[in-house]
Amino acid sequence: SLELNPTCRRTHFDMAEIFVQEGRIEEAFQKYCDAIQVYPTFEDAHRKVIEILRGKEKPVIAGSALRKLGETLDHAVAQGVNDPGVLALQALTLIHGENRRDPNRALESGEQAASMTKWRNPLILSVLADAQAENGLRSEAITTLEKALRLPGPGGFLRAQIAECRRTALPDLPTFASIDAALGVPEVITGSDQDLLESFRAVAHGD
Repeated sequence: SLELNPTCRRTHFDMAEIFVQEGRIEEAFQKYCDAIQVYPTFEDAHRKVIEILRGKEKPVIAGSALRKLGETLDHAVAQGVNDPGVLALQALTLIHGENRRDPNRALESGEQAASMTKWRNPLILSVLADAQAENGLRSEAITTLEKALRLPGPGGFLRAQIAECRRTALPDLPTFASIDAALGVPEVITGSDQDLLESFRAVAHGD
C-alpha cells in the first residue's frame, strides 16, 4: 500500500491512472508529480504530465503542485541528471508555472532535450515548439512542429498544435517559407489539415 511504501513510484503512477479513469484530473496530476518526485527520470509519468499540461481540457492545476514539481526537476538537473524527459518537463513548468515563469530558460531546456534525442522525439519537439512560441519565435515553432509531423508515430496532437500555432501567427504568415515545405509532405498532412494549409499558403503568397 502507499502508506507502507510511500516511495514506490509505480504506486503513485497507478493511482494517478485510476484518477484519470474517474475524471479526477487534478488529483491524477498530483499523483503523477509524486511519482516524478520519487523518481525524476520516470518516463511514463513525464509523458502523462506533459499531456495534461498541454491538453485541451487542462484543469486548474494547484500552483503548489506545479511549483514543487519544478523544484524537483531543477534539483535533478543541478545534480547532473542528464535526461531529455526531465529537461522537457522542466521547460513546461517554466512556461505554465505562475510563480516560476521563465520563457528563456524554458527555451534552453527544450532545445537541450531536443538535441539529446537528435530531434527524433515528437513529444519533446512539441514542448520545444511551445517554448519557442512563448519567446515569440512563431516561425521556428512551426518549423519544429513540421519536423515532428514527419516522424513516425501518432500525430493527432501535433496537427492540433500546429494549426493553433498557425492561427496565432496568421498576421505574419507571408514571412513563413515553411508553409510550402509542409505542403510537400502529403503523407502526414491530409484532409482538413491540407485544406487549412492551402488557405495559409494563399495568404502567404498574396493570392
